[in-house]
Amino acid sequence: MFLSMCEVLDHLDSTTKSRNFIEGEQVVNSNHLIYTGILNENNEQYELLSYCIQSSNTRGDPHEITIQLSIKLVRLFPQYAAVQLG
Repeated sequence: MFLSMCEVLDHLDSTTKSRNFIEGEQVVNSNHLIYTGILNENNEQYELLSYCIQSSNTRGDPHEITIQLSIKLVRLFPQYAAVQLG
């Protein structure tokens, strides 16, 4: 799935100057995301899992990040869904 960052930021009422965006971009650019995949999906949501290396302890266990993405959100932006999850 692909969503335009502009559309996501609009939906989240955020900007590229927001702290969460800046720090998230730094994590992605530093290759700290080591795995992202689909744990579960049903008619209402996708459950995604990512592992992220800790910047303060790179040899420690990675952070585990789980996200539940509503199918409704995906349907809000159908023009940006490049591939179907699952």
